[in-house]
Amino acid sequence: MAQGKYINIYTLSSVDNPNEIKYVGVTKYKVSYRLSSHIYEAKKKPDMTPKTKWINEIGFKLVHNVIDVVEECDAGFWEKYWIGQMEAWGFNLVNSNKGGGGLSKRDEKFSMWLSKRNMGNKYNLGRTHSKE
Repeated sequence: MAQGKYINIYTLSSVDNPNEIKYVGVTKYKVSYRLSSHIYEAKKKPDMTPKTKWINEIGFKLVHNVIDVVEECDAGFWEKYWIGQMEAWGFNLVNSNKGGGGLSKRDEKFSMWLSKRNMGNKYNLGRTHSKE
């Protein structure tokens, strides 16, 4: 397992159907930590994304598999590659985007949800950013 300047590219499947890949992700941490955060996110906001809906539907019973370890600077390229490859092989993925951008390339439905969630949030109102 790589940590630091290397990135793990992993897949998620249900325990009941481990050969049916549903998600491709990247992490620089242990994949088991990332798996826990996927489950936590799905429990807190079950309708947030197709991924969280799917995790709820399968009762949070996930299995992960590291499919590649790449240098951090190339992670976006390889995440896109593996998402495309899995789709080409016929897997019906629940990724919110085609990879390489995290939530910066989110879909319209998620953008609306995020907008509604943040409406009226004044936490950072009037605060200035540091010069770093």
